[in-house]
Amino acid sequence: HESRKMAAASSEAKYPVPNWAAEKPIKDLHLDVFKGGQHLAKLRIGDKVCLLFGRQADTVDVLLEHGSISRKHAIIVHGNPDLKAKGASASIVDLGSANGTFIKEGSGRKPLKPKEPCVLKEGMCIEFGESSRSYYVRGLEEKKDKEAPLDDELGAKRKYKATGYLQTDDNIAIKSGKKRLKPEEHWEKTSFGDDKRKNKFLRLLGAKKKK
Repeated sequence: HESRKMAAASSEAKYPVPNWAAEKPIKDLHLDVFKGGQHLAKLRIGDKVCLLFGRQADTVDVLLEHGSISRKHAIIVHGNPDLKAKGASASIVDLGSANGTFIKEGSGRKPLKPKEPCVLKEGMCIEFGESSRSYYVRGLEEKKDKEAPLDDELGAKRKYKATGYLQTDDNIAIKSGKKRLKPEEHWEKTSFGDDKRKNKFLRLLGAKKKK
């Protein structure tokens, strides 16, 4: 069982905050908690730059109550020890726990070296001690726009495909109601760019049909 518990005196340093910690946390960062394939909880960890995980209830930020968990087990830090790294990052550091912190890879478990940060990746699975709960990292990657950029001659075709209207095998636009329309007809009913981009797209279709 785990729960969020903010430290009583936030100004008091109850765990080591690395000098490479970011100034601000990643707001959307969270852990999806699973046990036996069942989703148990969404654990939000985007409100503080450094969070302590462990079994010491009066000290930790995230309480883990399994018997194999150390009092001060690990910290998750918003930041990257490689200060040259670009983009938002977060890392996990095992604090020398008795039973270890692990990154699950397939059917195996890779133990973290104590006091050495491991940079987290989207979808990475973390396990603490011998607990059967798995914690999947979510919210590191920014949400991408559904529409592809129109920055070159293929842009119009990419954007058309990204919005789901282009079926690449026969170049027929399909609406959600399954009614088939020629791309020329459908283009007039959308706001996909100007005439120049439209003509590029139709030229691409014509070149493919000739092949």
